[in-house]
Amino acid sequence: MNGMYQEAFDRSFDDEYKSLRRLQELVQEDFAGLLLAEQKRRQPRARVRFKDLPVCVMAQIRDEVKQSPVYKEIERLTTVLAAEEIRHGKLLQRMAPHVEMRPDTCWHLLKTSHSDSYRSQGYGALMYGRGVLEPLLDMLERLGFDTHIRQVNFQRGTGMFAIDHANYELWANCPPWMFDAAYRCLSLYDAVASMKRRCINPLVYNPFLPDECRL
Repeated sequence: MNGMYQEAFDRSFDDEYKSLRRLQELVQEDFAGLLLAEQKRRQPRARVRFKDLPVCVMAQIRDEVKQSPVYKEIERLTTVLAAEEIRHGKLLQRMAPHVEMRPDTCWHLLKTSHSDSYRSQGYGALMYGRGVLEPLLDMLERLGFDTHIRQVNFQRGTGMFAIDHANYELWANCPPWMFDAAYRCLSLYDAVASMKRRCINPLVYNPFLPDECRL
């Protein structure tokens, strides 16, 4: 199962999205060209600077572009890619519980967090920046991995009410694909319990959690 999971995890949609972005660029170029042609038709004396077209005219040109074969292909590919990514995610979710956890011979950077994302917590920003990684650390340790959270890029705040900030990195002797499988199996109960043991309020990360998750 480990080999199958790693192969599925390594499946990338980068080439498909690169092709999609190129088609979008072509459509955008066509749209810009039609706008410019209409501006020149309406403003024959202008050479470089043209006034904006009326909103209704721009909408009419946009609707015209949406009927083009390239735009239709973009819509089709977008739908296909979305469905394929959902299918891919479900496949990983089904296989994840069957992956055998084996510590690696080297360490890997598995996840990062930034205290600046929790600026609303005031002087608790550092705690919450690190805290989002704590359940993952506990999970990896339960599975037999060596792991630690590293603080990097610490910035001392200046001023009377300044807040310190830093980034945090989760490291472990666990390959990223194996970490992905473990992460998919982490229960909400275990994640919340890990945060509460450290006096971290889980609702800061997700305000839509049930009230029993509140610190």
